Amino acid sequence: MKVHDYSQPQFYHFSKDSVEFAHYAANLLKEKGDIDVLDIGCGCGVVGIEFTKQSQGVKQILLLEKQEEYRSFLTENIKQLSSDTKVFCLFKNWQSIKLSQKFDCVLSNPPFYIIGNGREPNEKLKKECHFFTQSDFDSLLKVMAFARKDDGVALFLGRKDQKHIQHKLITKEITEVKSLGKTSIFKIA
Repeated sequence: MKVHDYSQPQFYHFSKDSVEFAHYAANLLKEKGDIDVLDIGCGCGVVGIEFTKQSQGVKQILLLEKQEEYRSFLTENIKQLSSDTKVFCLFKNWQSIKLSQKFDCVLSNPPFYIIGNGREPNEKLKKECHFFTQSDFDSLLKVMAFARKDDGVALFLGRKDQKHIQHKLITKEITEVKSLGKTSIFKIA
């Protein structure tokens, strides 16, 4: 799978798993038209942009990111999209937003780790990308489930070796839909 060129900061580099995740989600919804998409924790926009480029029917996409440091990279990467798609960017924490609309597809490539579970980087910006610092995993799942239309789908990328993921798998709040090696794509029940 070709990993496309994206503008990205020094403190974070996306992996091919992000692109594969986006392609999987787009394939899942390939028969649906006029899709409204929400990408929570979009960073420089790789997942949402790849999803939109692979889908035939994205009507609009809301790219939500809490770190202002991604703004210039996201702005540059959005230029890859067709002008037919309405693109909205919002720089806020997902816990502080009030969504007035539901989405056909809710995507997230969230931090993989909980504070205290894993080696934390010294750099603050890198830590924000890899660890839940200003929010928590349960809140993310609740926002994703709330934002999804009744017939919609909510998917995220995560690591099955993490306790917070294992717990949600046991309680059947999420299911693993595809393994990508160290990471997997999960669907919210």
